[in-house]
Amino acid sequence: MYKLIRYCKKNSINENEAIKAIHNYFNQQGYTKTNWKNERFGFYADLRIKNSGASTISLVKTLVEKPEYEEIFKFFYPHLELNKVQEVHNLTKLLSDSRQRKALHRVLKLKGYKLIKPSRKGIKIRPFHLQESQECNV
Repeated sequence: MYKLIRYCKKNSINENEAIKAIHNYFNQQGYTKTNWKNERFGFYADLRIKNSGASTISLVKTLVEKPEYEEIFKFFYPHLELNKVQEVHNLTKLLSDSRQRKALHRVLKLKGYKLIKPSRKGIKIRPFHLQESQECNV
C-alpha cells in the first residue's frame, strides 16, 4: 500500500484519478473500446435500417439524443460525462472511416441484413428474410 501512495505522490496523481484507474483496471471486461464501438454500430445499424432515406448526420444526431445511448455510454465509461456534440462528431468520423467498414458490415450482417452492390455511393443492404429487395444506403 505504501508503494502505491509513494508512486501517486511521485507522479502527482490525485486520489480521484488513482481511484478511477484502479476501478478501471479491476473492472475491465475485455476490450472496452472495441465493445463500445460495436454497440454504437449496432445502434446506428438499427436506426439506418428503419430510416433508410435519412442522411448519416441526421441519424447520428438522433441516435446520440436517445436516452438508451447515454445509458450504454455510462455502462462503458462510468466516470465520464457524455458530451453529445463531441459524440456526434466522433461517431460521424467513425462511420466514415474506411478502416471501420468491416466492423460495420459485420454488425449489419448480425442484424440480419446482407450487403449487395457495393459502390462508391454507399452500400446497399437488404434483409435476409424478405424476398423483395428492401434496400438501404449506408
